[in-house]
Amino acid sequence: ALAAAALVELRPRVQQLALGDGERLVRRAALHGLARAGDRPTLERAARRDPSPAVRALAEALARPAPPPSPPTWAAVNLVDYDGAPVAGAACRLQLPDGRVKVATSGARGGVREERVPPGELDVELVDPPEAHEP
Repeated sequence: ALAAAALVELRPRVQQLALGDGERLVRRAALHGLARAGDRPTLERAARRDPSPAVRALAEALARPAPPPSPPTWAAVNLVDYDGAPVAGAACRLQLPDGRVKVATSGARGGVREERVPPGELDVELVDPPEAHEP
């Protein structure tokens, strides 16, 4: 609460520094503070009016909305035998859509999960099928 109150009191002074201080470094620091505070109108004004091309570029970059975070991607595979029973402890090779190859071992319920998988088709190959589950 204290930081929010201080921001309300200091914002006009920081805006003044961002838009009119004679030192480029002071203007840049003020712009960073205003970006953290979400003051897009002042950032946009600085992007149009600052005499320094570097400060204008910074203000323009800070005024752009941040891209939405990319959703986490993952892949899950359940390994089962011909009777539908889970295959635990089976090694399998996963070829990811970007060409990377990962080796994983199925858990007690036959499940394999790989994090950070790019979108696309995933190829799964059993490396050494457990003897108890061979047909």
